[in-house]
Amino acid sequence: MTTEELNSLFDKKFKGEVLPYIEKHLKRNEFAEPIYYYIDNFHLRTFRSALPIIIAENEGYNKELALIIGSASELIFYIALVQDDFIDRDKMRGDIESAYVKFGPERTIASSDYCYAGVYNILRELYGRVSEKSLLSIYENFNSAHRKLYRSFLSELIRSFDSTIKTHEVEQIHLDKTIQGTNSMYCAGIAFSDDPNSELAESLKSYSENLALAGQIKNDIYDITRYSKKRGFSDFKNGYINYLLVSLMRELRNPDKVVDMLKNKKYEEIVSLIEEKKIYELAQKKIDSLTKDVSVIINKLRFGPKTKDILLAWCEANKKIN
Repeated sequence: MTTEELNSLFDKKFKGEVLPYIEKHLKRNEFAEPIYYYIDNFHLRTFRSALPIIIAENEGYNKELALIIGSASELIFYIALVQDDFIDRDKMRGDIESAYVKFGPERTIASSDYCYAGVYNILRELYGRVSEKSLLSIYENFNSAHRKLYRSFLSELIRSFDSTIKTHEVEQIHLDKTIQGTNSMYCAGIAFSDDPNSELAESLKSYSENLALAGQIKNDIYDITRYSKKRGFSDFKNGYINYLLVSLMRELRNPDKVVDMLKNKKYEEIVSLIEEKKIYELAQKKIDSLTKDVSVIINKLRFGPKTKDILLAWCEANKKIN
């Protein structure tokens, strides 16, 4: 399966099944408008919901469980995007105005909190469909994922312009940022097995964590290449130390030089230094290592060839930089 075919499948699952399920539990009205504005107008890779649904369909698991967990995860992520743009002061999300610009910051933030009621409404549908033990585990994991997501926002702010930050700390921020995709797959594994300690859940978690980190490093590259004009070096302006910057610091005798360049808004010079020190190549090696581990995980899963082909296609989509 090609990346284009996979993305088309994700879109089909979201528009045909996930979005109607979200709308069932979160009414479209003026209170939820800033969130639905992104859902309707910003094209997102909706793997958080699509992959669990695809696994359920192909492997004979309860599809309703996948729909519940995936829809809740997708809604949380859209809410977080709206808040992230406000925190980062980004005026554009892709080709559209950021929600806080269009609707005003006060209304947008209040709407974000309001829409979390929709998440709780969706997760409530798990009652009676899994054991109490599994239900408690899924709720605890959603709670933990929620903390980690917002911990990533706070960590970026607290550690901004910080030349002492370590690579493993940046990687943790990246994993926290992308926790909703990992949590969706992990909780789906718990629900499918009806066992909080299932081998399936752990395998899907490892698969997702590796791809989450690979995909985030890839996004760090795109933010200063293909998206630089739209986003205007957003991370650099905010002083957020991403994977490329921490790797660059590690290659320099004086890591404070990078922070000084950030503070003096010498963004193009930083990009040139990244190219000179071959940081893109170092990042690609990390991505290759992560995706190689993913291939091993996929081969060990007791899934049919159709499911494995889709999981591998998503792996390749996170690996390929173009």
